[in-house]
Amino acid sequence: MGRSQQHGFSLIEVLISMLVLSLGMLSLAALFISSLSTSHAASQRSQATFLAYDIIESMRANRKAALASCYTATAACSNPVARNDLTLWQAQIRRTLPDGSGTVSMTGTRATVEVSWDEGKTNEDGVPLRAAFSTDTGI
Repeated sequence: MGRSQQHGFSLIEVLISMLVLSLGMLSLAALFISSLSTSHAASQRSQATFLAYDIIESMRANRKAALASCYTATAACSNPVARNDLTLWQAQIRRTLPDGSGTVSMTGTRATVEVSWDEGKTNEDGVPLRAAFSTDTGI
């Protein structure tokens, strides 16, 4: 009876271990790409939040004009500070967020500020998806 000794790995064992290793590396790459996408979306949402609260603070600093609805896009208001604040705010939104826009609406002493932007994704019909941040606060 001869005794066989096995030395090293067989070719099949090496191929299987390479397959398992490559699947693990592909999964790790997919996880990394997913985390980058999520991080970018979170950054845009943070920017939108900052921009919304920026115009709210401007409205609180110029309360009389805010209560007269001078910060809304449809208002015919002669207050130059409010018009300038709104113009600069909208320009900053366009610079900061892709295809960004912002609106302010007033109901009594309550202001609703909405900032929306293009997420960089499309639905199944090819229509771009938009994200939005909206807040309602007292002035």
